[in-house]
Formats: sequence, structure tokens, C-alpha cells
Amino acid sequence: MAPVPCVPVIRQSWREVTFVNWRYDRSAIQALTPPGLVIDEFDGSAWLTLVALRLTGARLPGMPPVPFLSSFASTNVRTYVRGPDGVPGIWLFSVDAGRLWITAVARLRHRFSHEPWPPRTASLVSLTETLTTAAGLPAPAGDPNVRYSDGVTGATMSLPHLVKDERPARGSLG
Repeated sequence: MAPVPCVPVIRQSWREVTFVNWRYDRSAIQALTPPGLVIDEFDGSAWLTLVALRLTGARLPGMPPVPFLSSFASTNVRTYVRGPDGVPGIWLFSVDAGRLWITAVARLRHRFSHEPWPPRTASLVSLTETLTTAAGLPAPAGDPNVRYSDGVTGATMSLPHLVKDERPARGSLG
């Protein structure tokens, strides 16, 4: 399969990004992803990541941001995968955002591009979360690997490409 071209349709900035990463059993995650996606491993493990960020300035290319719709907090639970074409990507188990439109858009398959952004090691002071179990995953075990970034500007989201998900629906959109 030929690579999908990256045609930017939404430009945005991601600010104050926190990554809370847990090692997971690959088979537990693989069972919850669509056929054709293969769980990617790093350092000998599959990883599940809780990402919290502030999305700002979302807009169509060449257009100014719409004030109320373009800036909001967002949280997602993701894992890292490779598609049938071998291209690395992410699979979102959940997306929670301050704007409904982004939860619907995030359910589609996109290509993202953005400048490199070096995350820094961070410490987790406190965390109470239920998003992983709500997504049908076992609760995280062990201490997470935590990273933080001030963010990135100029991130682009490409035209959507649907990924067929034949699993039964589990709860809400986000």
C-alpha cells in the first residue's frame, strides 16, 4: 500500500504537554486494537500513554483561529502501533477534550507532522485516573515513566483516513 500523502487541513499548537507512560503486556493492548495494526514496542515493551495537553490556535490553513473553538484542554489514552504498511502511528483508546468537535475528528485516522520537541523528565506528584480501565484495559501497574514538554507550534493534521474498527462499541466518544 502506498503511503498516504500528508495534506494539512488543520494547524494547531500543543502546549504544556504531559506524557504518563506505563509498560504494558503487548497481548493485552493488541486485543483491543483493530486487525491490521501491530503494537510497536520500545525498550522491549508495549507502552500505554496518558497524554494531557492544552491545544491552542486550531485553525484551517490560511485562516485565523476561531476564539471559542480553537483553544481547550485535551486528554487522550494511546498506544503506539504500526499499520499494515509498516508506518508507525498511534491508536487512541480515548479522547477527552473541552470541545466536542475534536473528539469526533480524533476518531479518524490522520497523519500528523510537527517540529521536533524534546520532552524532559518529570515527576508525578499525584494521579487518579480511570480512563485506562474505561477503555477496557487493565489498570496500569508499576511506576510510570513521566515526560513533560512546553509544547510545539505548527503541528498539522492531514486529511482523515478511516480505520475500520470492528470491535463492539465501548461507552462514549471520549
